[in-house]
Amino acid sequence: MKHTSAQQQAIQARGNVLVVAGAGTGKTRTLVDRCLSQITDEASPTPLREILMVTFTEAAATEMRERLARSLESLLAVKPQSAHLQETLAQVDAAPIGTLHGFCYQLIRHHFHQLDMDPNARIMEPEECSALCEETLDALLEELYQGTGTFSRDLRDHMTHREKGREKLVRELVLRIHHFTQSLVDPQGWLHHHIRQTMNPSSEAWDAMLPETFLQWASQWHQALSPLKEVNPHAARCVEHLTSYLEADDRHSAMNSCVEALTQEDAPDQWPRGSKQAYRSAIADLFDDLIFLRSLMGNASVESSPLQADWSLHRPTVRLLLELAQSFTEAYRKTKSQRGLLDFADLEQHAIDLLWDRSEEEPTDLARDIQRRYHSVYVDEYQDINGAQDCILSAISKDPFQGNRFLVGDIKQSIYAFRLASPRFFKAYQHRWEQTQLEGPHHVIYLKDNFRSHPGILDFVNAIFRHLMYAGISESDYLKKVALNSGAFQPKPSASDSETASETVVHCRFICDEEHSEIPTMEKEAMVIAKHFRRLHTEGTLVRDPKTSEWRPVAWHDMAILVRSTKKYGESFLKVFHKAGIPLVAAASELIEEAACKDLHALVQMLYNPHQDIPLVAILRSPFFHLDDQALAWVRIHHRKGSFWAAMNHLSRDTSNPELSEGSCSSLNTRNLHAAIVDCVIQIQNWRKTVQPMSLIHALEWILDTSCYREKLMAADHGEEALMHVQAFLQMARRFAQHPQGGWQPFLNYLDHLKHSGEGAPVGDGMPASAVSMLTIHKSKGLEFPVVAIPGLNAPFNRQSLHQPWMLDETIGLAGMIQPPGQTPRYPSLPLWTLKKQRQLDHLEQEKRLLYVAFTRARDYLLLVSEMTQQKMDQWSLMAPGKDEGPQRAWVQSPMEWIFPWLCSYLDTPNWWHSPGNRHGSIAWDCRPLDSTCIKEEAAKEAIQETPSSDPSSFKPQPTPAWVAAWFESPPFQYPYETATRQSAKAAVTQLKTASSEPSAELPLPWISDTTPSKTTAEQKKSLSGTERGHLHHHFLQWVDLSRLDHPTELSDGGIAEVLEKEVMFMVAEGKLPPESERMLDLPSLEHFFKGEVGKHLIRHAGQIQRELPFTAKFQLDELIQWGLSQGADLQENPDFVVVQGMVDVAIIQPESIQILDYKTDQVSGPLLEERIKGYHLQLRLYAEALQRVYRKPVTHLWLHLLATQETRTVATHSLDKDIV
Repeated sequence: MKHTSAQQQAIQARGNVLVVAGAGTGKTRTLVDRCLSQITDEASPTPLREILMVTFTEAAATEMRERLARSLESLLAVKPQSAHLQETLAQVDAAPIGTLHGFCYQLIRHHFHQLDMDPNARIMEPEECSALCEETLDALLEELYQGTGTFSRDLRDHMTHREKGREKLVRELVLRIHHFTQSLVDPQGWLHHHIRQTMNPSSEAWDAMLPETFLQWASQWHQALSPLKEVNPHAARCVEHLTSYLEADDRHSAMNSCVEALTQEDAPDQWPRGSKQAYRSAIADLFDDLIFLRSLMGNASVESSPLQADWSLHRPTVRLLLELAQSFTEAYRKTKSQRGLLDFADLEQHAIDLLWDRSEEEPTDLARDIQRRYHSVYVDEYQDINGAQDCILSAISKDPFQGNRFLVGDIKQSIYAFRLASPRFFKAYQHRWEQTQLEGPHHVIYLKDNFRSHPGILDFVNAIFRHLMYAGISESDYLKKVALNSGAFQPKPSASDSETASETVVHCRFICDEEHSEIPTMEKEAMVIAKHFRRLHTEGTLVRDPKTSEWRPVAWHDMAILVRSTKKYGESFLKVFHKAGIPLVAAASELIEEAACKDLHALVQMLYNPHQDIPLVAILRSPFFHLDDQALAWVRIHHRKGSFWAAMNHLSRDTSNPELSEGSCSSLNTRNLHAAIVDCVIQIQNWRKTVQPMSLIHALEWILDTSCYREKLMAADHGEEALMHVQAFLQMARRFAQHPQGGWQPFLNYLDHLKHSGEGAPVGDGMPASAVSMLTIHKSKGLEFPVVAIPGLNAPFNRQSLHQPWMLDETIGLAGMIQPPGQTPRYPSLPLWTLKKQRQLDHLEQEKRLLYVAFTRARDYLLLVSEMTQQKMDQWSLMAPGKDEGPQRAWVQSPMEWIFPWLCSYLDTPNWWHSPGNRHGSIAWDCRPLDSTCIKEEAAKEAIQETPSSDPSSFKPQPTPAWVAAWFESPPFQYPYETATRQSAKAAVTQLKTASSEPSAELPLPWISDTTPSKTTAEQKKSLSGTERGHLHHHFLQWVDLSRLDHPTELSDGGIAEVLEKEVMFMVAEGKLPPESERMLDLPSLEHFFKGEVGKHLIRHAGQIQRELPFTAKFQLDELIQWGLSQGADLQENPDFVVVQGMVDVAIIQPESIQILDYKTDQVSGPLLEERIKGYHLQLRLYAEALQRVYRKPVTHLWLHLLATQETRTVATHSLDKDIV
C-alpha cells in the first residue's frame, strides 16, 4: 500500500518531528517505515543500533520489531546479495527497541555503581509494591505513634482531633503524595519546596492566587453562558456583568463589583413568578460559586483577611502531612534497598539521577554520551507521558539545532490521567514546534487518513467531535488538522458508491422502558446487545477481516463490548449472554468469578495448603469429587476439632466407629461415605506428592488430565463455555509463570489482586476464537473490532476524584479543607476550590477523549445503547446547539447529555425520538421499550433452568438423618486452628526462623534499644544498610579464590591482606562486585577469619567446598511445630509435610560427613546479639537436618562466624528434637 502524502512527509522530514496521528491512521507503519528509510538511505545510511525506538508496552515494542524484520526480509528478497541488509536483519533482535522502563532498567544495570544500589535488584510486580508500601507505612506509623518528639506529638494530635481516629484517610493520602511525587522530575525537591512554603506565616501566595482564580472562573462562565443569552434573560445579564469585568482595565478593582452585581442577580426580587424554575437551573452553579468567592473578599476595615485566617489554619496540617509523606518515601526507599527491590517509579527516578543534573537543570555527561550514541530517538504514544519520562527522553535527545526526536501521539486519545500521564507535554511541543523555527528545524505533521473505519462511522465521529472538542476553531483548521478522512476503504462486493455512502453503520438504540422497572438497566442493555449481535451472526452480516480487509460473514470474535468497568458490567452481561447462548469473555477479574475458574483457584489454594477449609470444601463439592453438603456436614460432625483436612484424615484412619458403614450420601450412589472420604484423602495426598517438583502450570494440567475434569464439564450444561474458561485460566497461569517470581504463592496473590481490584487484561489469548470480547475502553486502546457495542451511555460519570478532601498539583502543592477550631463544618481552602474547578473541566475533557477512543475502535458497525426516559429526552432536546456551536451545558452528568442534544441538532427533525425507528444517512435510531421477545426469551430460559413440580402432592419431605439432628443440638462449632490456614506448605528457612524468633516482652526493640551498635572501619568510611552489608560480604566470600590463599608466602603475616585486596580488584573488574567495594568491605575482619582455625580449615579443604549451596528438604509439619518453627498453630494429628528451602553459605562435603559454616554481619552487641545468635543456632541446626536428609551423611561440625565481632561460635550438632533452644 502506498503512503499518503502526510505519511511520506513524516518519513522524509529531518530534525525534530512531531506527528499528530488520529485513530487508525497508520502511525506504527509510518514510524517503522521512517526507521527503514534511515537504515537504507543510500547516501547516508544510519546503523540500526543508533536508532532508539521507545514505546510504553511490550506488545507495541514487539510489533515494531516484527514489522521492521518483515520489511527487511522483503527488501532482502529483492536484493539477496546486500551485505548491509543482511547485517541489519541480523541486528533486529538486539536493536534498541523496547519500553521506556526497559531502557531505564538497562541503563541502571550498567551504571549501578553510580547509584549505590544492588546490581541484582529485582523489579516488583504492582501488587507486591502495594503490599510493601502498606508494610512500610505500618512500621513508620507505629514508630511515630510511640515517639516522644514534636512531630510524633503533632501526628497523634492530628489523628485524634482532626481525623477522629480515621487512620485510613491519612494512609491513603500519604501514598497518593508519594506516587504523585514519583512522577515528577525532582520528588524530594518538590517536597522540600512546599514544606518551606508552609513555614511562611503570611498568606501572600494565596492573596496572589485569588485574582488569577477569579479570572479563570469568570472566563469559563462567560464561555458557558454566552450560547444561552437568547433563551435565558438571567444568563444574558450574567454575561453582561462578566464581560464588564473581563474588559476592565483594572480587573483587581472590578472583581468586587462583578461579584456584587452577579450576587444581586439571584436576589428574590429578580425572579418573577414562575421564572426561577424555568431559568435558574442553568446558572445555579454560578450562584453557588459566588457564595464561596464572596466569603474570601473580606472587609478592608478588618485587620486580618479571610485568606490570612484560612492560611493560618491550613499550613500546620499541610506541613505535617508533607513531612509524613517525606518520611514514608525515605523509609520505603530504605526497605527496598535492604531487600534488593525496585518498583517502576525507581526505574524512572534512577534514570533521571544518571541523566539529569537537577540543580543545574541540564543533561549530565552520561546523557551527552548517550546523545552522541543515538542518531535518532523515536517515541510512540507521547500524549500519555509524565514529567519524569519527558525529562529522561529530553536528556538523551540532541539539542534543538541538531533535532533528532520523532514523537508520535494524539491528544484526542490521551486517556491515562489516572496513571498521572498528561497531554500537556505533547501540547507544548506541538505549539512550540508549529509556531517557531528559531530553535532549529521542527515539523508538526498531521495524519488524518483513516484505514480502519467505515466512511459512515468516520462521518459520525467527525461530526460529533467537531461539536464536542473543536467548537472554537474554524472549519478550515478542523478539516486541515483534525477531521479523519477515509483511506483505502474497500466497499462490499458489488456495492456502489451511493450504497456504501447510505449504508447504516451507526445504530443508536434508546430503551424507553418503564414497564419492566424490576429489570436492572445493565441487564436491559445486555439483552438488547445480545439480540443485536445474534441477528448479525444469524444473518451472516459481512464485515472486513481485520488482518486481510476481505469481506466475510461476521463471527463472534469480531464483536466487542466496551465499558467503563468490567467489574461493574461484567456480571450482568455474562449472565444475559450465558442465557442467550452467546460466548462472552471478559477481563481476568471477571474470569476468576466463573464456576470452573473458581474450582481451579480453589485447587491451587488447596495444593498450596490443604488446611484452608474454604478452598478444600470447594474442591470436594466441585466436579473433581462431587461430594454434597450432607457428606461435608457428616465429616465435621464426626470430628469437630482441627481443620477440615485434619478431620478427613482422622476419619480416613478411623475404622472402629460402627456408624461409618451406615452413613451414605445421595450423590455417591451405592458407595458408603467412609470409603468416599478415604478415596478423597488418598487422591489429594497423591496429587500433592506428585506435583511437589512440578511447576504450577504443569501441576494444573496433570491434575486436569488425570482427573477427567474437562470431560465432566463437557457432560454438563454449557460445557463448551466452561471448558473455554478453563483454557483461559490455564493461559493466564501460563503467562504468569513466565515471570521470575511466578510461583504458587505469587500466583495466588495475583488472583486475589484481580478479584479485589477489578483489573486485569482481557483473557481471550489461548481461548477458542468464537467468543465476544468484553473489555474496558482503556484496555481497548490500540485495538479494533468489526462490530463494537457501547452500553451505559446514560450512566453518570464517576466523579469520586473530584470530591476528595485533599488534592495535589505540581504548582500549587497540597490543597485541602479548612477545619476551624471547635467547629464541625469544614470548607474548602482557596487552592482546593481552584483545583476542583480545574479538575472538573479536565475530567470532562478526559471523558470526551474516552468516548472518542471507544467510537474509533469500530471498523464496520457501531452500536450505542442506553436506557432513557421520555422526560429526559424532551428536556435534553431543548439544549440542542446550533450546527457550529459547542455543548450548551458546561457540567454534564453522562455521555448521553452530549450525544442526545447533538443528535437533535444533527438530525434536525422535530420530535424524532418519538418515532419507533428511523435513519438519517449512516445513522439509524430506535427509541422504544425493551423488546417483548427479549423478556419472553429470558423467562423461557429461566423456566427451563428451574422447573418446579406443578403438583404439590408430589412433594415428599425427606427425613432428617439422626447425625444431622445431633449437629444442631450440639454446642456451636469453634474453629481452634484458624491461624493454620496461613501456614504455607512451602517455606524458606529464614521465614521459619523469623516466625519463631519474634521479640520477647523483655527484649527492647531495635529502634528503642539502649545498646549502641559497634561501628566497623568500613562503616565509618561508608554507611551501608544491614542487608546491603550482608549481600556484599556474602558475594565476596562466594567468589573469593581460596587457592590463592593457600600459598606459603601469602599466608605469612601481612600477605593475606594483600591477597584479599587483589581478589576485590579482580571481582570488581569482572562485574561480580560494585566499584568501591574495597572500602565498603570489612577487609580486616575477613583477614582475621582466614587466619583463624576455621578459615585455615576451609582453605585446606577448598576442593570439597560447596558455597551458596541451595537445598530443598521435606519436614513433617508436626516436627516443625515441636521445634517451634511453625508459622501456624498446633495442628494435631496432621500427616502433612512442609517443603523447606534454604541456602547454606559453606558446606564441606566429605566422603563420610558434612561440615557447615554460616557467616553473619550483624552490627549489634550485648543482649540483642545473644538473642539473635539463639535464632541462628536454630537456623544452622535446621540446615544440618536438611543436608543430612539430602546427602544421607551426618553433619559433624556447625560453625557460626560473626564478622563484626571477629569470633567463631561452635554450634552443637545434636538432633533438633533432642537439643532445641
